[in-house]
Amino acid sequence: MKHKGILTKWNDDRGFGFITPKEGKEPVFVHISAFARGQGRPVLNASLTYRLVRDDQQRPRAEAVRLAGQWHAPGKRRGRALMPAVLVSGVFFGGLAALVPPPEWQRLAGFYALASVVAFLFYGLDKRAATRGGWRTSEARLHLFELLGGWPGALLAQRVFRHKTRKAEFQVVFYLAVAANLGALGWLLCADAGEDLRSTVGLTQVTLGWLQGFAS
Repeated sequence: MKHKGILTKWNDDRGFGFITPKEGKEPVFVHISAFARGQGRPVLNASLTYRLVRDDQQRPRAEAVRLAGQWHAPGKRRGRALMPAVLVSGVFFGGLAALVPPPEWQRLAGFYALASVVAFLFYGLDKRAATRGGWRTSEARLHLFELLGGWPGALLAQRVFRHKTRKAEFQVVFYLAVAANLGALGWLLCADAGEDLRSTVGLTQVTLGWLQGFAS
């Protein structure tokens, strides 16, 4: 059931506020993640519609929030938002297959796939906790999963769950973690200083010669 209200309190830095229902009932908590994408930042005294839900402590909160007069097709918009993440992940795993001969690339791809699944699951759990008021996963832990190789799954999770995409500080650290991971991967595959580490993941001298020939 849709309700109408006014955004009477809003903390833009922290991304949450309160809606005063037009029925005159108690204020309803609203988080930035509850707003439909593509509407811009919420502003005070904005008229909106929302769906009323209860968190684990039975406190009212708003979901599926839309600013008055703004509508979109959720499925199509979410699909468009997801496509770049799918493309980036596909290019990354395709690059591993192209640059690293088997069986080494399967080992690397398997490691990244496993780390991505873990990161995706923790993003989903954190989104669920944010929606229901449960125990949150720390941002430091999410970034650790990204740094350790789960960034493709984290990128997909951000789009699938619409989670952490509007927090600029989080996104900066996310892309720094991606850059650091890719830098470490490049060192692992190509740098002379990584010889011992390369041997621990099974990269052979034939693989190294092939990579050096590709780089030249």
